[in-house]
Amino acid sequence: MIRKIKLKIEKIDSGARRVYGLIITLALIISLEHFQTSSVKVIISILGSLFVIALAETYVKFISETAKKGKRLSKEEIRHLIKEEFSIMLASEIPVFLFFLELVNLISLETAFLLAKLTGIISLFCLGYILGSLLNKKFLKKFIIGIVSAVLGMVVIGLKLLMH
Repeated sequence: MIRKIKLKIEKIDSGARRVYGLIITLALIISLEHFQTSSVKVIISILGSLFVIALAETYVKFISETAKKGKRLSKEEIRHLIKEEFSIMLASEIPVFLFFLELVNLISLETAFLLAKLTGIISLFCLGYILGSLLNKKFLKKFIIGIVSAVLGMVVIGLKLLMH
């Protein structure tokens, strides 16, 4: 029973990290869209930004966990910490793939930006819905959590558009 609860918490944490990574990715896409840029620069910006954030958060969490325990973390604890913090990188899969499609001339840069934003918002809804499922919510609450996640993504896009 306790193991099931721990696994559920890990899935919720991982899902939350993906939402976080997706919001960062959407913000980057919106920021880069209005500059003369290339797919390579967008891909590097997305992967580089998420990597740096994950690395910094891994370091901070490592220090925090070591201080809480008052001793060195085991290799397994370090592996788990790295896996958890770097799960934000998973949010970049679809946008990176879309910009790669532009790189090999299968879609235009404008289409890559549009599809990256649309799939980002849809992914936020889906991740929110899944998180609601993990929390054992009823359909309506899962749907609302999904909508709130998607709206948050749209708010980020809106705020970035206002800044330009």
